[in-house]
Amino acid sequence: MTDKENQPVVTQQTIAQNEAVENVLTRFARKEVIIPQYQRDADQWDDNKKSLFIESVLNRLTIPAFYFALSENDHDVSEVVDGQQRLTTLQAFFNNEFTLSNSDTCPYYGSSSHYAEKKYNDLDKVWQNAFRRYNLTLVTLPETIDLSLRLEIFRRINEGGTPLTGQDIRLSYYSQSDCVRFIQSVGIFDASRPGSKRMIGALGYTWPWQDNIKRAAEWQSWWQDTKVAIGQTASEMFLWYLISEHREKVDALLKDNAALARLKIRFRGNTDEVLDIVCAQFKEEDLNSDRPRLFPDLEDLKTKWFPQFAEWWYRLRMECGPGANVGKHRAIALLIPSLQKTFGSTAPTQDQWSCIGRFLKSSRETARNVLKVEFPDSKGKWTSQRKQLEAFDNVAAEIKKL
Repeated sequence: MTDKENQPVVTQQTIAQNEAVENVLTRFARKEVIIPQYQRDADQWDDNKKSLFIESVLNRLTIPAFYFALSENDHDVSEVVDGQQRLTTLQAFFNNEFTLSNSDTCPYYGSSSHYAEKKYNDLDKVWQNAFRRYNLTLVTLPETIDLSLRLEIFRRINEGGTPLTGQDIRLSYYSQSDCVRFIQSVGIFDASRPGSKRMIGALGYTWPWQDNIKRAAEWQSWWQDTKVAIGQTASEMFLWYLISEHREKVDALLKDNAALARLKIRFRGNTDEVLDIVCAQFKEEDLNSDRPRLFPDLEDLKTKWFPQFAEWWYRLRMECGPGANVGKHRAIALLIPSLQKTFGSTAPTQDQWSCIGRFLKSSRETARNVLKVEFPDSKGKWTSQRKQLEAFDNVAAEIKKL
């Protein structure tokens, strides 16, 4: 064992400090603390949850720490990695944008007569001071650790409210990529929410679903008010579709040790790492336009790959009924390239659609007993997931024979 190996993985200490709410909100207003465009919609708390959080601050109860990372572009700017919902709630209350819930509808811990049904400006001075002077714990991650380790650290952060998903995290690191931002935009399903408007407004082009009102409405209906929609799952679905569609190029990238070294990311055989690597490659290509591309550029995503995804998703949704439910989003994403390759512009017959729906509802059983295709379980390993992609091709081919 070398001296380098005989020491902690991270040699720098993580920095933790306390800072008053008022100071953090001032920095936030000055854009010295920012919520990057990649971040998920910060509108996931109802009025009671917001009120209970503000009550914790008013009564000096402990709340989870905020996790920051220095911006890659400007080290005087901190990006909020974890805690954006809490930060925007503090800002909204300080700006008198919402009223704390009535005590009869909200399970406050103590006597709430001094703050229930009040905005910040309605509070007595003692409560305003308690709010402004409350010390937030800010954790700033070491800037010298490599990308793979940063991703691993973020995966281990579990916020008391809604934990960051793997897709939240990878969108955070690769937000400088136009293609990654497009992938995120595809995942927006309710364009009317403030967070969605913020992201769409920053795109510089039309929200992908906007050109087809019928599909946009169905996309929203499919994801709205479902637990599976938490985080960036909808955008991850589109990313899975792209990986399935460009699987040979993904194979080449995973075997290219020089490319992985350039991306500063390790591949240990896990499926989630493949999603990280693909996003990292998109960013590498978008920021170095003079180099040959392995994956599609933004224009190709907008004019070719998204329209194909949207068309097949909508047809599956309309023709397959309960089988094409939101819980099957990954299977649908991985199946679409196989259907496109097998059927092309030819529409499946009613019997074929029925079999597709049956397969989505019970994939392994239908593949084995009806289509005579071996359909492996991915088990979180890329080698198994890669075999499954080929199985989707075989399933589509057998359905075409019906």
